[in-house]
Amino acid sequence: MADASKSVAELAEMLKSYIARSKKTQRQIAEEAGVPSPSYLSHMANGRINWVESDYFRPIATALGLKTQEIAELKPDLILTERPLTDAERRGWVLPEEDEEPEIPLALQVAAEKYGHGDNAPLAERRWLVELADLDFREEPETPEDWLAIYSRLSKLIDPKAN
Repeated sequence: MADASKSVAELAEMLKSYIARSKKTQRQIAEEAGVPSPSYLSHMANGRINWVESDYFRPIATALGLKTQEIAELKPDLILTERPLTDAERRGWVLPEEDEEPEIPLALQVAAEKYGHGDNAPLAERRWLVELADLDFREEPETPEDWLAIYSRLSKLIDPKAN
């Protein structure tokens, strides 16, 4: 909950001063914070919406570059992270952990064993297995030959990084 000693009007004035200090336009802040529109942010700055209690408080604070202490004074119960939020986190997107590797389908493992030699040797490399297994398909390849065909087409276009 926001500091009860501050009225919505006082919080709105603080928001205006933070915006001025940031040297950004309301449109820029709204875009960075994922706020529905600059006019919504304007309603906050004019005291019609309590910005500190809104769902957009954290992303707005990040877009404004507020310091940890300023955020804590505005919303003491907010649990702060040690690192700044990424753009995806500000927008509420959940991204998979970078260390997570996809499960390698059995047919792809068989394709690597059966066809991963000679000109197709990279197919047996971990980097290719992970890359292929991580692709989204309308219909999952079912046979080792399907996986070989996909590898053959992609290997002409990309070369995945080694982990």
